[in-house]
Amino acid sequence: MRAHFLPYFTKIFNLRIDDDTMRRRLQERTADDWELGAEAIALMLELNRNDEKPAGAIDVDAT
Repeated sequence: MRAHFLPYFTKIFNLRIDDDTMRRRLQERTADDWELGAEAIALMLELNRNDEKPAGAIDVDAT
């Protein structure tokens, strides 16, 4: 699905973050911020560890 939209952009950025920072930020969320449970946090951390990114994407440290 993502690949469908890539031709519409001249630059693509890939935000990278370490697990500890991501876990802390996700756990600090409230219901107003799109609160996540333990299983969803585990999934987000797993996806974060995946190095898959669009070809030519520019990595940005988002910590």
